[in-house]
Amino acid sequence: MKHFVKIIGILTFCFTIHLMHANNVAQQFFHLAQNCQKENNTDSAIKYYRQAFLIDPHYFEAAVEAAHLLYNTEKTDDAIFFYTKAINLQSHYAELYYNLGLCHIRLNQIDQAKNRFQEAIQHNPHYIKAHVQLAHIYSNKKEYNQAIEIYTKALVENSQSSELYHHLARVLRSIEQYDKAIEMFERATALDTSNQFILLDLANTLHMVDDYERALTLYKQVLTIDPNNNEALYNLGYTYKKCGNAQIIRDYTEQALEIHNKVLNNRPDYALAHFSRSLSHLTLGNFDLGWPEYEWRWAAYDETPKQFTQPTWTGQDLYGKRILIYAEQGFGDTFQFVRYGQILKQRGAFVIMQTQHQLKQIISLCPYFDVVVSDREVLPDFDYHIPLMSIPMVVKTSIDTVPHEIPYLYAKESLIEQWKQKIAHDHSFKIGICWQGNKGYRNLFLKKEVASKAMRLATFEPLTQIPQITLYSLQKVNGTEQLQEVNQSMQIITFDHFDEDEGPFMDTAALIRNLNLVITVDTSIAHLAAGLGAEVWVLLPFPADWRWMLDYTDTPWYPNMRLFRQQQRGDWQSVMQDVVTALHEKLSLKKPVSTKQINTDKKVIQPPLTMNMPSISSIFATETAHDIQSIIAEHITSHKTYMEQSDELKQLTQQLLVVNKKLWQLERNMPQNKSIFDEDFMKHMQEACTVHALKKILVHNINEVTQLLKSA
Repeated sequence: MKHFVKIIGILTFCFTIHLMHANNVAQQFFHLAQNCQKENNTDSAIKYYRQAFLIDPHYFEAAVEAAHLLYNTEKTDDAIFFYTKAINLQSHYAELYYNLGLCHIRLNQIDQAKNRFQEAIQHNPHYIKAHVQLAHIYSNKKEYNQAIEIYTKALVENSQSSELYHHLARVLRSIEQYDKAIEMFERATALDTSNQFILLDLANTLHMVDDYERALTLYKQVLTIDPNNNEALYNLGYTYKKCGNAQIIRDYTEQALEIHNKVLNNRPDYALAHFSRSLSHLTLGNFDLGWPEYEWRWAAYDETPKQFTQPTWTGQDLYGKRILIYAEQGFGDTFQFVRYGQILKQRGAFVIMQTQHQLKQIISLCPYFDVVVSDREVLPDFDYHIPLMSIPMVVKTSIDTVPHEIPYLYAKESLIEQWKQKIAHDHSFKIGICWQGNKGYRNLFLKKEVASKAMRLATFEPLTQIPQITLYSLQKVNGTEQLQEVNQSMQIITFDHFDEDEGPFMDTAALIRNLNLVITVDTSIAHLAAGLGAEVWVLLPFPADWRWMLDYTDTPWYPNMRLFRQQQRGDWQSVMQDVVTALHEKLSLKKPVSTKQINTDKKVIQPPLTMNMPSISSIFATETAHDIQSIIAEHITSHKTYMEQSDELKQLTQQLLVVNKKLWQLERNMPQNKSIFDEDFMKHMQEACTVHALKKILVHNINEVTQLLKSA
C-alpha cells in the first residue's frame, strides 16, 4: 500500500510539472499571437491563439481572442466554435452571448441569434446593444409590437439611454405612429444634443408630418455639426421644395436646385440628389435638363430596369423594327405616357406594350400598339426595348413638343352604350368624383406622397348644394368606406360590381364617357379621364407633383384639363370653393341653340393693334384654361358624333389647340419688365393680342358649326 501511495504521488507531481510546462508553452503562444496582432499579421495571430488553446483547453483568453479575430475575418463557423468554448469555460460574460448572436445573424440563423441575445440580456439587463439587436430581429420580421415591447422594457433599466429612445422612435416611425416617434426622437436628442444622426432622423420624421419649417432648422443644425453630411444637405434641398406657399414656391424650388447641385459636387453618384434635381428641373419646365436626370429614378429607389439580351432603344432607326415598351411605376404614369406609342408608330415601328396586368384590357383599346401583353405573360420577339418613362428623354420632349393629341385612350363601345342607358334617366349635369389614390405603395415616402394628394369625401359637400348636379363615385378600393360616413344629405351615386365583369377601369372609362365632367384628386383617374378626352378638373395639393409644374391652371399634357391648386399646404376647403365658383360660371354659360346658317367661306380677320389692349390676366391663365376645358373637351367627348360628321369642326378644333399652345408659349416667355415703355414687352403683348383675337374667332366658329349640326 505504501508503494502504491508513493507511485500516485510521483505521478501527480509529474502531471503537475507537465501542466506547468504546458501552461507556460500556451502562454508563450498567446504572447506570440498578441505581437502578431499588433503588427496586423492577423493570420499568424489566429494560428498562435489556436495553438495556445489546443495546448491548454482551459485557456479562456485564447479562446476569446481567437473568436474575435475569426469573426472579424469572416471565418464565422470557427468563431462560433471558439465563442462556444469560451462560454463553456466562463458562462457569466454577457458579451460572449452577444458576439455569438452576431455570428448567427451573419449566417442568417435568426432563431439561434435571438436566443443568444436574450441570454446576453439575462446576464446583463443594461446591455443596450443586445436589446437593440434583439429588437432588430423582430422589426425585420415586421413583428413591430414585440420590438416596441423590448425597447420599452429596456428603458426601464436604462432610462438615460439616447440610443434606446432613438431606435424605439425608428420602429414607431416605420408603423406610421409619427407623433409618438417624434416624442421619442426628442427624448433622445435631449440626452445627446450633438448626435447628428438622431437630429437627422427627427428632421426626416418632421418632414413626414409636414412640419417642414422645423425640419429645415434641424437639417441646418446637423450641417453645423458636420458640414459634409450629404444626406442632411440633400434633405435640406428636398424640403425647400415643400416650404412656403404658392406665391414663393418657384424661389424655393430654385434654391433646392442649387443645394442639390452642391450635393452632387461633393458626391457625384448620389442617386437621390440626381433624381430630386430631375424633379426640380421638370417642375420648372426645364425638360431638356430634367429628362436625363430622371433616369436616376432606378438607383434612387434601389431598382434596375428590366434586363434583356436585346439592346435598349436610344434613338436608333425603328423602321421595320419591333420595339418593346414596358410600363413602370403607377397606373397613372402608364395612362399618361402610353401616348408615346404613337411617336414610335410614326417612326415605322411594330410596337409591343407590356403593361400592368390590371390595365391590359383598357390599354388594348389604344390604337398605338400592335400587341399588348401583361406583366404576367410571355413576351413576343422584339428588336429593342425601353422603359415607358424613358421615351420622353430619347425623343427630346420639351414643353412645346409634348404629344397632346386627345383622345388616345378609349372605352369599349358596347359598355359606353350600356352606361348611357343606365343613367339615361339623369338629365342633370353629371360629375364623376374621386378623392383618394392607392395607399398600398412599397415605402413610407411614396405612401406619404399619395396621402398628401388625398382629401376627405366630405370636402365635396359644397358641390351637392348646386342645383341640377349629380355626383357619381369613381372611387375604387381605398377611400370607399367614406361613402358610409358622410352626411346623409350628400347624395353620391355608386354602382355594385363596378369594374368587375369586364376588368379594371373598363366600367370606369365607359361611365366617364357618359359624364359631363370629372373632378378628381391627382390619381390615375385624372390621367384616364383626360386620355379619354373627357373634361377633367384636377385638385392639386401644395406642392403639386412635378408633372403639373408651377402656378398654371392648365397643362401641356392635356388640353382638356384644368388645374385647381392649394395655395397653402392642406387647404382643400379653399380649393373646393374655387371649384364651386368655376361650376357656377360654367353652368351659367349655356346659350340658346342658334339656327343661323354656317358661312363655310370664313376668313380670319387680324384685329388692329392699338394701345387699348386687354389685360394680361384676360389673355392668359383663366380664359386659356377655361376655353380649353369647356370648349375643346366638350367637342372631343359629348360632340364626337358631330366631329365625325364635319371635317370643318375637326379642323377648327385642331386650330384651337394650336392657338392655345401658342398662348401657353407666350405666357411662359413673358418679359420680366411689364411696362408699356419696354419695347420687348409691347411686342410680346401685341403678338398675344393677335393670338387672343384669333382664338375668340375660332371659338365663335366652333360654336356656330356645332349648334347647326345639333339642330340638323
